[in-house]
Amino acid sequence: MTSKPVAGLGTVLTLAELPSSDTRRWSARRKGAIVAAVERGLLSPEKASSIYGLSMDEFLSWKDAVAQHGLAGLRARRPRQTDSRDARLKVVLISEIERLCSMAHVMGVAEIAAILERAASEARMQRVKNEDERCR
Repeated sequence: MTSKPVAGLGTVLTLAELPSSDTRRWSARRKGAIVAAVERGLLSPEKASSIYGLSMDEFLSWKDAVAQHGLAGLRARRPRQTDSRDARLKVVLISEIERLCSMAHVMGVAEIAAILERAASEARMQRVKNEDERCR
């Protein structure tokens, strides 16, 4: 069996030491082992993708992360604290747009009301989209 050193892991990597093909929870170390195996010629990118059920884009993103940041680039990141603050500001902004829309209707300024309604609708859709992406 071929043995080759793995940069950043400080060990020698063999095919037997790679993560199981049914791995579903990917730690930075497991991702790094797959990237290292491909870089060292133990696996082809296509074979790694096939064995582990990865898209080529996903594998290449791991490879790029290692190239740019080492194993630290493969760690799952917690959402930044500013994300929750931004979400609260968006809720306030949407509420304010809706309030202005109501005022415009009362004052008989239909064109302004329509513009504000579109802005509020777009802001709500973007907020829902962002929340969906964060949950993935």
